[in-house]
Amino acid sequence: MAAKPKPRLRLKDPKNAHVVKLAEQVRAEVRRRYGAGLTLTARDVARSRSFWYEAPRPGDTMNTIIMTPIGVVRSTRSTVTDDDWDREEARVEIDTAFLAKDALLGLAEFSHVEVLFHMDRVDSAKIETSARHPRNNPDWPKVGILAQRAKNRPNQIGSTICRVRRLEGSCLFVEGLDAVDGTPVLDIKPWVREFAPRGEVVQPAWISELMQGYWVRP
Repeated sequence: MAAKPKPRLRLKDPKNAHVVKLAEQVRAEVRRRYGAGLTLTARDVARSRSFWYEAPRPGDTMNTIIMTPIGVVRSTRSTVTDDDWDREEARVEIDTAFLAKDALLGLAEFSHVEVLFHMDRVDSAKIETSARHPRNNPDWPKVGILAQRAKNRPNQIGSTICRVRRLEGSCLFVEGLDAVDGTPVLDIKPWVREFAPRGEVVQPAWISELMQGYWVRP
């Protein structure tokens, strides 16, 4: 019995033309990188190792972005819970199929790095795009999602400054990374004094209360 052909993305609605166009761009880029003989399905496209901007459609004000993780978090915490993050051990494993092995060269000379990651365990149905009480605590004021550091944010991007412990090959060992095991890492940057806040740092009382046990539980 002949094997069934793999499903392909097809244009069924003119309003989806930009999606199909983007998918074809992904296929072309993946074939360029990994061989012209590849047969790619829609699922392959979703998992492809590509990054670029989609051409804006008429009436659009923003572009769609596709990104490829540069690595993954390996942590002693595997479940998404809040607080007490300093008790965890964590490292970032760089994907050497995507980045050269010397991409981390020189990073061990810095005491701290900023790690950007994608909080992929967040339930898409719980993404917040307006205002809410932080951690749904009515004792704290209702503020916009962009005025808090909640994980249920629109693009699920986390950003944390961590202490560098050591560098071993393609693995960066850090302290103070609040990301669970398996979290995709989008970027790593050295933290430098010149990028620290200039002037007095001011924040409301509720965020200070929220953060009291975030790193070390009382």
